[in-house]
Amino acid sequence: MKTRFLFFLVALLAVTATALVVAGMGFTQPPEHYPIITAYLFFITAGLMFKLMRLHHARPDKFVVYFLTAVGVKLTGHLIFLGVLIASFRSAVVPDVIYFISLYVAYTMISLFALYRQVTA
Repeated sequence: MKTRFLFFLVALLAVTATALVVAGMGFTQPPEHYPIITAYLFFITAGLMFKLMRLHHARPDKFVVYFLTAVGVKLTGHLIFLGVLIASFRSAVVPDVIYFISLYVAYTMISLFALYRQVTA
């Protein structure tokens, strides 16, 4: 389990570093709150994946229930985070939302790949 989680963490860190470098390079105007968004998504995704991998290792028969619960909690948390972000910073929130969604999709794809490898092993 540790090596699979480390593989997941390295992939997540690579995507995070790439996102931070691209956002900070100045090709276009970077999202105003990209460090906060990146840190939030990174820690939520890494924490939930670590917990899911541990739960799958301990009780594989209940994995589907754990996974669906984690998806529901994660989606609710993300919607609350986006709602607070939009309500707090109304002026230039569109780049932040686009950045959030694109990073969310990348993190979700990495998470699903890692979970698929965990479940089918």
